[in-house]
Amino acid sequence: MKIKQRMVAVIEIGSTGIRMVVAEIRKNDDWHVVDRAGKPVSLGRDVFTSGLISRESLLACLAVLRNFHELLQGWGIENSDIHVIATSALREARNRDMFIDRIYMQTGFKINVVEGIEENRLMYLAVRFALKDDRPQFKRSNSMVIEVGGGSTEIMLLRRGKMAAVHSLRLGTIIIDQQVRQAMGTNRYLHRFLDEIVRNTCESLNSELNLQYVRTFVVAGSDARLAATRFGVEINQDCWSIDRKVFIEFVEKIENYTIEECVQKLRIPFAEAEGIIPGLLTYKLFLEQTAATEVVVPNASIREGMLINLASGV
Repeated sequence: MKIKQRMVAVIEIGSTGIRMVVAEIRKNDDWHVVDRAGKPVSLGRDVFTSGLISRESLLACLAVLRNFHELLQGWGIENSDIHVIATSALREARNRDMFIDRIYMQTGFKINVVEGIEENRLMYLAVRFALKDDRPQFKRSNSMVIEVGGGSTEIMLLRRGKMAAVHSLRLGTIIIDQQVRQAMGTNRYLHRFLDEIVRNTCESLNSELNLQYVRTFVVAGSDARLAATRFGVEINQDCWSIDRKVFIEFVEKIENYTIEECVQKLRIPFAEAEGIIPGLLTYKLFLEQTAATEVVVPNASIREGMLINLASGV
């Protein structure tokens, strides 16, 4: 099928923020990003605490989406070429239908709530695109692809490049933080809590693919990109590699930082600092269960996965 050249946008409503990518679809399987935008929202803190999206969070999301709508009008993009997807926070919200209706009435955006297995598929497409042919072992060896979000952790196991198992765990940085706060726990408690969860999860994963034979460990997430841009080696413009030992040492160095220390020493916004320690620690614990010698960090998200779908006519 011949693909029409046009401008498109993909907006992702996540647990910790709303992010948008604008791209030009040129021809079959060819696209080029022309703009990106993102704003933090605390959607996940509402849903994972009470099961409901609060009025305040609804209004905050509306403000962001109205702003995005104005930006997209400036690009001349029709609503039919604007694809809005939502992940774990909206999946779990008991009042999600009300939220979806209000967003549609105020902006004209139709929200598609993506299930965990589809989220994994889109991420796989984005990771494969980012790696290109610069890591041929991704197609030949056993791999783990993992992303820790605000409300879930998505894991893919690949046997010689072919999907062996897919899991969506109810384990995200917001949920982890809430668990630690409820237990009035310290960073030591956080480490023990995560270590137990990761070990139990890996017992199950080992029945599907022996993790000691996993040679490629791929982390798709902004937390890991922070480490990659500081200590990694650029594989291509969309991907970095970090030595296993360097990554583990970095996580061990910062795992006892407070949120304020993360902001000050890592020079990141407060919204990112809140989840960086749980996210990086989770990656480290899973990495230690594998035989991978490096951490591959692509600049990939389900937004790029959606663009790949659109460019291929799916």
